[in-house]
Amino acid sequence: FALSPAFHRDNSSYTVAIPSTVGKIKVSAQAETGISADVVDGPVFDIAEGGSAVIKAKAVPPNDPISAKEYDITVRRASASDSSNADLASLELESKYIGAHKDFKESPAPFDKATIAYTCKVNASCDEFFIKASPDEEHAHMTVSVNGAAPTPLASGVETKFTPLLIGTHTFAIKVIAQNAVSEKTYTITVTKAGGSYALRTLHISGIPDFYSEWFKEYE
Repeated sequence: FALSPAFHRDNSSYTVAIPSTVGKIKVSAQAETGISADVVDGPVFDIAEGGSAVIKAKAVPPNDPISAKEYDITVRRASASDSSNADLASLELESKYIGAHKDFKESPAPFDKATIAYTCKVNASCDEFFIKASPDEEHAHMTVSVNGAAPTPLASGVETKFTPLLIGTHTFAIKVIAQNAVSEKTYTITVTKAGGSYALRTLHISGIPDFYSEWFKEYE
């Protein structure tokens, strides 16, 4: 079962959801060379249906046990009656430049929970991309993976910023995992940022002052 977020040695807190059909979970840990790994009271744990447990793992330096680093894994076991709804209820996309709204060059299609793929093109000056999503069932869990990277949790109803948005094509994969920890659905957003600039570098027109590209807004 996948940790959420994906494991990183500097992060000490994780969650795991398991289906109602799984009554036991085994946890194994491996430390770096010269350090011992310990799963406290493990490695096999019984989890009651509909219940949860916090499992602790430690990385212990043999010559300095007081400096052990502790990791907490909260494991939740679903109930047989839990919802299998893995739809999104809403999805809002936004592009910005230094915090200010920038219109899409090509807007994504209106959201429909049955539509799982969206495409859009952003202005070349856009440097921030935002996603705001909510699951259709409040107990479902969402993660997002950017360009194939490890997934990270996506908070419900929160506008989440992704930056820098570099020139090229970017893929945001939002996975919704239902309350029953079995059903899941992935919504894909493909964002293209074209190269080039929309700012003038030079301008020669009689009757106006000298032009400076950094002040091109004043000439609109």
